[in-house]
Amino acid sequence: MLYRLCKDTFIRNIKGYGYISSQLTRHDRVYDQAGAYFLRAIDRTPRHFEEILDRAAAFFIDAPVSELSTDLLSFLHDLEENQYIVSGEDEIQLSYREPRFSYAMENPKTAVHNFRQSTDIQRYADTADFFYGLFRGSSRVLVESNAGMYHLSALNSLWRIYRIEDKAIK
Repeated sequence: MLYRLCKDTFIRNIKGYGYISSQLTRHDRVYDQAGAYFLRAIDRTPRHFEEILDRAAAFFIDAPVSELSTDLLSFLHDLEENQYIVSGEDEIQLSYREPRFSYAMENPKTAVHNFRQSTDIQRYADTADFFYGLFRGSSRVLVESNAGMYHLSALNSLWRIYRIEDKAIK
C-alpha cells in the first residue's frame, strides 16, 4: 500500500511537537514528539508502508518493530480518515482518491467533512490555544519545515516570518 500527503496538507515541527494542517478541510492537529516523528516519515512522495516504517523507526531506539508497525498503521489510518493523507495500490489510485475542492459541491465549505457532533469521536484540543500556551511570553518562535528553518517574530502584534539562512539568529 502506498501513502502520501494530500496536496493541500502541510506538516511542521515546532519545538518538538508535530503540527499538521489541511487547507481544504481547514482542520489541524498537534502531536507529541512520537507523533512528530511519525509525521516526519510522511511527505508528498508516494511511499510503501515498509519505507515509511523504516523512516519512522530511525527516530525510535530499541522500539519493537511489531509495536511500532501497529502504532504507525493506526496513525496513518486516522490521518487518512481525516483527509490529511491518501493511500492506494498505485499512484493513479492515489490521484483518484485525492480530495479536491469544487464549486460543483452543494456546500464546498462543509461537504468535505462531517461536522455533526458525536460523543464517540475523539476530541482534540484547539491548536490555537495549544500554541498560545506554548509561546505565551515569547517574542521568537523557530519553525522547522521541509523547506528549511524559519523565524517568526512578534513585532507590534504582527507576526513576521523570516527564513533562516546560514546565519545565526541574534
